[in-house]
Amino acid sequence: MTWFMQQRQDFIRAQLQTYGQIRRADIANRFEVTIQIASADIAQFMANHPDAIDYDRSAKCYVYESTAALSPEQPR
Repeated sequence: MTWFMQQRQDFIRAQLQTYGQIRRADIANRFEVTIQIASADIAQFMANHPDAIDYDRSAKCYVYESTAALSPEQPR
């Protein structure tokens, strides 16, 4: 994982812990990346933390499942 990818993963974690939700546009706007890259970042986060977030169709965002622990990734 590159430094840039790790920064985006950390941002996703922080947003979920602080606000309880994240949208692809949040990542795209903060890091000036495309929506496709933001989607890939969220997919990667979901792969690493399968029980941590779920998509809320009515709110059109990913929401934090409070029963899951969001520990920082260990460098690989």
